[in-house]
Amino acid sequence: MKVPQLPGSPAARPPGGRGPFPAPGVRQHDGPSRRRPRTAAERILGELPALSAPRPSGLDHRRSLVRSAISLLLNRPALAPLAEEALPWIERLEQPGIPLFVELLRHTLARPGIGTGALLEAFAGHPQAEALARLALVDLPGENQGLEAEFRGCLAQLRRQAVEQRIAWLKSRPVLDEGLKSELRRLLSMRG
Repeated sequence: MKVPQLPGSPAARPPGGRGPFPAPGVRQHDGPSRRRPRTAAERILGELPALSAPRPSGLDHRRSLVRSAISLLLNRPALAPLAEEALPWIERLEQPGIPLFVELLRHTLARPGIGTGALLEAFAGHPQAEALARLALVDLPGENQGLEAEFRGCLAQLRRQAVEQRIAWLKSRPVLDEGLKSELRRLLSMRG
């Protein structure tokens, strides 16, 4: 089996050393533009599709994780208690849609047994009321157990994103006191 070569690698250059890239040490001018040519790695990475974390299987993959979680919650408000443990993490996540999701969760948790209609009515004056109504109309295939697993998956991924976001913030600090160092160690151990 022949192993494909990266463009510009010695094996991929035609005889004479000429090819899409100049020989090492040779400077190439592209006319008036003085931007440096992209490296092979930059070109390859630019051609790859955007990667994202795997999403729960039964949901529309074009929709964000937060929208999927909101849709599940609107369609099955009884799922809200599953979020109690993850809520302190999720509410710290800086991401579009999170404040609305947290608001929906808190409202639903405060009113056990609330249905979709009553939940939508409670948010009738909200700026996102129309979007919520559309999400509530999304047909969710599957049985209650499957939807519960989907919701748990959304919550787990949102919690993981919140942990990663906090780790990144802690690592970006120039100096950490002992309390923050301890928190960083704890969070890093939670990754595995």
